Amino acid sequence: GRITIINSIIHAMTVYWCKCFILPVSLLSSVRKAMNHFLWTGSMYSKKLIPIAFDKLEKPQIYGGLGIKCMRTWNQAAFSKHFDNLINDRPNLWVKWARHHHLGNKNFWSMEPSPQCGLVWRSILKIRDILLPFVQLVLGPHCNAKFWHDPWVGRGIILSNLLTYEQRYQTGIPSNASASDYCQNGEVTLPYTCLLYTSDAADDSLRV
Repeated sequence: GRITIINSIIHAMTVYWCKCFILPVSLLSSVRKAMNHFLWTGSMYSKKLIPIAFDKLEKPQIYGGLGIKCMRTWNQAAFSKHFDNLINDRPNLWVKWARHHHLGNKNFWSMEPSPQCGLVWRSILKIRDILLPFVQLVLGPHCNAKFWHDPWVGRGIILSNLLTYEQRYQTGIPSNASASDYCQNGEVTLPYTCLLYTSDAADDSLRV
């Protein structure tokens, strides 16, 4: 019964804030501590010693845990909706405002938080670094991926991170080139010099 209450009611109390911000680790630790005390004593404010660490209880039941949701993972998953809206350029007011106010002509994947940016934008840049290894943009009529600066070759692969400035210059591909300029009929065609430097990063779809 208490596990059901933790997974449904207590977690539900954090949904709004988890969707708005990447919450501080200290705050998440306090919430986990309160849930652990409730699980064992029936009170979130109990001072009794707890026999088992809460991270063990957050494991799936098949691995010996109780299947309680991990607060940190849940927070990252809930907040990543903003990240998804931004990189896919969803048609909503917040995306338009963020692109105008924060991005401008800057590259989203390499920009650093400015002293003037708020907590939400800092959280987006933090979740960006966590999710980048799982991101691959799909080229198409509505994709404005930059050749050097966006992860379109493979998951988490940004070509400008693999090559030096001199190597990028020798490929003959401009710094502001669009990835779609090198895609025809669903096939990606690159200059030989570019394939020479990026052979380790290129996937099977790249050909001369």
